[in-house]
Amino acid sequence: TTSTGLLAQMAAAKGPASWDYDCEVPQFVEPCRRAVEFSLEHSLHDQATFFAEQLVAGNPEDCEAVRLLALSHLRRGDAARARDVLDCRHSAEPRLRYLLAHCHLQLDQPAEAVGVLLPLPPPASAGRSASSSAPAPGELPINLLDGVPGGAPGLFLLGQAKERLHMRE
Repeated sequence: TTSTGLLAQMAAAKGPASWDYDCEVPQFVEPCRRAVEFSLEHSLHDQATFFAEQLVAGNPEDCEAVRLLALSHLRRGDAARARDVLDCRHSAEPRLRYLLAHCHLQLDQPAEAVGVLLPLPPPASAGRSASSSAPAPGELPINLLDGVPGGAPGLFLLGQAKERLHMRE
């Protein structure tokens, strides 16, 4: 499918007479999402950004739309804008956290990347001692590593960030 074909599908889904920004346009979402993915696949980053902005404008709570917008900005070389898109969401969604950490590393902000990749430890419960489950200095508890978004790639980003902070462990 060409980009022009996707535009034609989107126009057919909701004709000009029915374009109303106050109504839901679920028929617009899927062709627009495909247009973003097509554009990213073919290195049409400005076009991908345009379509991703339309997706987010239509549904700002859609994590996938936000991810596509941030990825579009990142691929355009605008890590600061991608970071801003992700920062304002304060999402626990692992894919968004991974992208946010990637942005921080590209912007030479390794401490922020570590903060995004490692979730805060849960508060110690009243029934058990915090020291009994505390890791040794310089070690990360295994359960925290389970929370690193992106699996192995997330751990790799964490290693890069810690290396930049001279926190080799």
